[in-house]
Amino acid sequence: MINMNTNTQNLGLWYYKTFFEKFSEECNLFLNAEWEKGQKLIQKKHWTLCNLFLNAEWEKGPIDPLSGNAILKNPKATHNQKITTTYQGLVCGIGYDHEMNIPEIKDELKHGLSFDFTTGQPYIPGSSIKGVLRYAFRNNEFVIMAINTLLNKKELSKDKKDSLKKIIENIDWGLMEKDIFEGISYVNGENKSPYQSDVFFDAFISATYKKNNKKILADDVSACHQDWTKPNKVIEDINMIRFLKVRSGVTFTVEFRLYDSIINEDIKLTRDLKKMLFIQILKTWGVGAKTNVGYGQFS
Repeated sequence: MINMNTNTQNLGLWYYKTFFEKFSEECNLFLNAEWEKGQKLIQKKHWTLCNLFLNAEWEKGPIDPLSGNAILKNPKATHNQKITTTYQGLVCGIGYDHEMNIPEIKDELKHGLSFDFTTGQPYIPGSSIKGVLRYAFRNNEFVIMAINTLLNKKELSKDKKDSLKKIIENIDWGLMEKDIFEGISYVNGENKSPYQSDVFFDAFISATYKKNNKKILADDVSACHQDWTKPNKVIEDINMIRFLKVRSGVTFTVEFRLYDSIINEDIKLTRDLKKMLFIQILKTWGVGAKTNVGYGQFS
């Protein structure tokens, strides 16, 4: 649940619709004022509206429309894990447009963010989680690296370490990729029942650090060169683009419905090992945009 002290608690609806409606109500008045005064008024109005959702307070997770209570766990999920954004936060859905193209507005929030359609809360789509994991399995050296990280953890039991070692020695990663992400059996190449195929659910916010004072969003700036063809890039060529992000210290609950994947009569990638491996991959390579510069990383 989001508290914005406005007529709506659906943050996504507010960001993509109400924001523009409220701005356009007064925009014509601003433009009809004296040029310098109108320019300042437009800039002030823009950031007044921006601050409403930048200061939105998170109170509790997705709401059950029937009971009005927070949904603490997806009833269809077999496994879940809490992961917390680190510096510099999370950028997911940056491809959505949020630009008004009004020259008078400086430092406009030009990019979008992923908001759940029903609850309006920022979230990580299950398709994004699945895509990161599938990429890792398609480039199996990433999975092997994640497994080696797990093998070096003291808290991991000897039995699980032995199972992981056997998997590395005997697995065909191409077949396992199809088994997990396409529902094609590793053993016989036939389509598995949808009721026996792994499912990757959307991840929702379940907590935020006290230091955030319940706030979950922040703005940030990216420095982009306007012309990358110039051999010597100078400061004047840099275009500063402001965008919206989820703050650091915000906890998401990642949820899966997982099943064992049989390799042969003696070896299988159990659903518990899958979950451990998936979480390790997400923590290693991150989720969303700009992961190469520190966004989308988790602890």
